[in-house]
Amino acid sequence: MRLYILLFLHFVFQINGISQSQFYINAAMKVSPGTLLYSAGSDLIVDANANIINHGDWTVVNPNISLSAGSNISGIGSLKFKGITNQFIDGNGNSIDCNIELDNTNHLRFKNLNTGQPLTNTNLLFGGNFTFQQGHVITDSNKIIFKSGSSYSGAADNSHINGWCQKAGSTAFTFPVGNGAKLRTASISAPFVSTDNFLCKYFKSNPDTLYNVGQRDTALKMVSKNEYWRIERVAGTSAVDVTLSWYDSFSSIIGNLSNMRVARWDGGAWRDHGNGGTTGTFASGTVKSGAPVSSFSPFTLATSSLINILPVELLSFTAVKKDRTSYLQWSTASEKNSDYFIVERSLDGYDWKEIGNRKAAGNSNTIQHYALTDFDPAMGINYYRLKQLDFDLKFAYSPIRTVVFSPEFALTMYPNPTTDFVTIATDLVDQSFDIFDVLGQVVIRGKLNPNKTQIDLGQLAAGSYIIKLYPSNQNLIIEKQ
Repeated sequence: MRLYILLFLHFVFQINGISQSQFYINAAMKVSPGTLLYSAGSDLIVDANANIINHGDWTVVNPNISLSAGSNISGIGSLKFKGITNQFIDGNGNSIDCNIELDNTNHLRFKNLNTGQPLTNTNLLFGGNFTFQQGHVITDSNKIIFKSGSSYSGAADNSHINGWCQKAGSTAFTFPVGNGAKLRTASISAPFVSTDNFLCKYFKSNPDTLYNVGQRDTALKMVSKNEYWRIERVAGTSAVDVTLSWYDSFSSIIGNLSNMRVARWDGGAWRDHGNGGTTGTFASGTVKSGAPVSSFSPFTLATSSLINILPVELLSFTAVKKDRTSYLQWSTASEKNSDYFIVERSLDGYDWKEIGNRKAAGNSNTIQHYALTDFDPAMGINYYRLKQLDFDLKFAYSPIRTVVFSPEFALTMYPNPTTDFVTIATDLVDQSFDIFDVLGQVVIRGKLNPNKTQIDLGQLAAGSYIIKLYPSNQNLIIEKQ
């Protein structure tokens, strides 16, 4: 027959000068397997070096826990934080190595029980299995440190770590972090040795306020302005794969998984850490860095194509010559928080000016059609693109389309965008061409044949390229997918 010991600690203790609803432990304490402890209304104060071995089931309802210097709670049992009011823990850099269950809708916070103030640089080490049920762990400037061999389960939107989370050990780990409204995980692959430590915190804010998204590798066409993670290596030398997650209402609309990138701020610019694979759908998923990362700092999502992260799903965008005008048409399959479209024109592919706009549908799951006429196109090549803005002022660009007006020569290029070959048709004679990447480097060079020339772009990476013709000095922009 199993014996259960039930302790109701509602009365005031006064031991060693401590009073006012505190349960004070100043010696070693062992809770045997099968024992049920229930403490409610009294703070649990563990004195210096007064260790607790918990093999039972200990439920702490509403009161708080303070571990003094040198104390810890170990064992194979469970320590359950349960209640509907704020609960606080003063870890003092000590360790809880038994299992923890969090079931408190008003959360578990780090706080000094003597002063009532949030803790500073005071961490809690954890060595068991942490079960998230309800409520968040709110760490402020402190950290909950998952020791080597520890684990967690149940992390969700309503229960995760809102603040800093650290992991020690040589196993892969997904940080159960978020902002208190949404679980927004980031992951690392297995470090080399068990003493390696990595630290992570999620920020639902625009990184541009601290880390200029305009400063970025040229391969990155767009860096997220919605969110970022601070991932730091605080001990060891391991290089690890970094995996970031997305969720559509937090991360904007993802339209092309292959163009997703992991980006890292290096102190001066956002660096492209590639795409080593994606999971999920446009609504939610993950992207892994293309290779192990050896330097750590802020990370966020990025894209290698301007058509990737859009608040709308663009079905088509065309620009054609109609008499002495350019006629632009575009269609969307769906829209979310879409405010309006700005149509921009450029004569050189670099400087863009607005020539008109159209009000968007806002939110739509049906096909929407739009059109605009440019009544005053320039002679030569006219470049057009869409700038789509949503209601919170986020924006993104469409692929570029061209319309040519000239009484002296005919010049067309198709298909654009393309995945492999592009054809240039012109009545210009004796023309050579250079294809430049976004760094201004020549990647392909050749001569145009009479009438039509097919150019193989198969060896080029996805992105935008400028084709310059000589001696006519005509510029074409091609989008390689």
